[in-house]
Amino acid sequence: MEMVVIIPSYNNEDFVERNLESVQSQSYKKFQVLYIDDASTDQTREKVEKFTTRMPLRIIKNEKNKGAMENVYSVVS
Repeated sequence: MEMVVIIPSYNNEDFVERNLESVQSQSYKKFQVLYIDDASTDQTREKVEKFTTRMPLRIIKNEKNKGAMENVYSVVS
């Protein structure tokens, strides 16, 4: 069974590496990451893109900020 990790994020450039490295370091390796950049205005997306070769990672870029709950709801429904 594959696990899906959903990470909604807004202007999170200071913690992107820490967040994704934490997911990557888990012992369970059957996972994919849906990283939702919620219209960030900093370098969040650029930092996330560096991880696309290191793990199964899909980036969703919102043009308008939706908030964490709407982001999670939109990908699970």
